[in-house]
Amino acid sequence: MTSWTVSTTEKKCCEEREIWTRGDATIIHINGFRWGTFGVETTDDNPPDGITERNAGGIDMYSHCGDNIDSINLLSMDDGCSDDYEFIGVDESAEQQILDGIQEADSNGVDYAEYLTENGWWQEDTEAWLLGQLEITRDTD
Repeated sequence: MTSWTVSTTEKKCCEEREIWTRGDATIIHINGFRWGTFGVETTDDNPPDGITERNAGGIDMYSHCGDNIDSINLLSMDDGCSDDYEFIGVDESAEQQILDGIQEADSNGVDYAEYLTENGWWQEDTEAWLLGQLEITRDTD
């Protein structure tokens, strides 16, 4: 086994995306971070398969697999810098109603996840995206 560290090199290039569904509708809650770092274990001495420094299209580290990858673990997502929502299959009035409900819940000490769950949404998946240039370093023993 060989250990590697995969990190973003530019600010604001790490996103945690929580995917919430209800029927055919989807809400993606995007938490942006300035920096992100993952540990990767490979079964050989080669860099992690499918993870490149150029990283042109970004990579979801939670669902990535490669021929020589044994495991991928989140080490850190640092300095949260943004909080946004994307809606799929939700009309504009319902979208605004959801955003208003989340804001009102937050002002009453209820977080967005609890609000969404109480209103029939189910968290289907979580993704961790590293965007832009990456640094891939072999860890020393």
